[in-house]
Amino acid sequence: MLLKNKNQCCGCAACADICPKGAIKMLEDVEGFYYPHIDKSKCIHCGLCEKICPTINVKACDSILEAYAAYNQDEAIRLNSSSGGVFTNLAEVILMNDGVVYGAAFDKNFEVNHIKITKKEDLKRLRGSKYVQSKCDGIYKNVKKDLISGREVLFTGTPCQIVGLKTFLQSEYKNLLCVDIICHGVPSRLVWRKYVEYRCNFAKSEIEQIAFRQKDEGWKQYAVKFAFTNSTAYCQNLHKDIFMRGFLENLYLRSSCYECRFKGKERKSDITIADFWGVDWLYPEIDDDKGISAVIIHTLRGKETFDICKNKMFYKLIALDDVVKKNQNMISAVKYNPKREKFFRDLYLNNSDTVEIIKKYLSRNKTRHYLRLYLNKLGVLPVLKRFLGNMRM
Repeated sequence: MLLKNKNQCCGCAACADICPKGAIKMLEDVEGFYYPHIDKSKCIHCGLCEKICPTINVKACDSILEAYAAYNQDEAIRLNSSSGGVFTNLAEVILMNDGVVYGAAFDKNFEVNHIKITKKEDLKRLRGSKYVQSKCDGIYKNVKKDLISGREVLFTGTPCQIVGLKTFLQSEYKNLLCVDIICHGVPSRLVWRKYVEYRCNFAKSEIEQIAFRQKDEGWKQYAVKFAFTNSTAYCQNLHKDIFMRGFLENLYLRSSCYECRFKGKERKSDITIADFWGVDWLYPEIDDDKGISAVIIHTLRGKETFDICKNKMFYKLIALDDVVKKNQNMISAVKYNPKREKFFRDLYLNNSDTVEIIKKYLSRNKTRHYLRLYLNKLGVLPVLKRFLGNMRM
């Protein structure tokens, strides 16, 4: 391993892309996460992998210009996006200039991989959240080729993927626009794969489409939807779908996510986009429950691109602290679930129903769990904990 502690690796795959001898491969471990493995017979000890590792080379950021509440004026795009559809606005600017866009997409097996698109009609593949870590092998190399050729490039991903790309490039490119998200954490590809298999078996059909953020019940009560080739469908909101419940309880996230080094208001990206949770009580006059994005502009490059989009979106200047109030994942990592190790051990040893194994390790007190989620989104939970702690003293 490149790092002394495997749990520090964020799986960005920059080390595999930078290796001049192809000695590093990203391989999935027993938990379903990709980690670098080195073929020592090929390694020439050049040190490039350590030089560009974002975890080893964490650097301070100092960049915030503006924050906005915003949404795409095209209602169809907005409803098919996770929040307000602002990513599509940004991507269209790049594609309009004969640029390319990189982002996470499902493949034919509904695994999640980073891909490159060059056409506006292909943007639908990149819309919407995919609650699985995307595979990035070879992507950074392709990004660099496009940048060197002079094409404009938009790269979107998690904060660690953005830093991975930036350290891999080792130079600043004026034709690169990086857009990251406020990330809760990335769940296991293995758990996701088993869940997809379960849904197929239950429906007795192949999958036609998956949406993590279906808005039939509104943006705030978004649902996971599986549409099958036999014309049936499964749809449950985030509090009832078993996969989402395990994800939100931090049961099967990547180890590094519990101590994420890429949190904070300042970012290496040009723009951060996220759900603007809390807009209903901060700015109720603009909330229609169809999805509103929080957009944080970090650089002049980001501001220039956002300004070009303004004629195709609704936008309102806001305070950054309004975003953080109900989006604590921007500044702090999620809490480690003490059941995590037992869950993965059970999953590895037990061939029984994956859904039943997830249920076994979920919080027994649903009311208490949902109350904690709600209070945490309000930003009240840390204050309440401090208050109760003082009461005991």
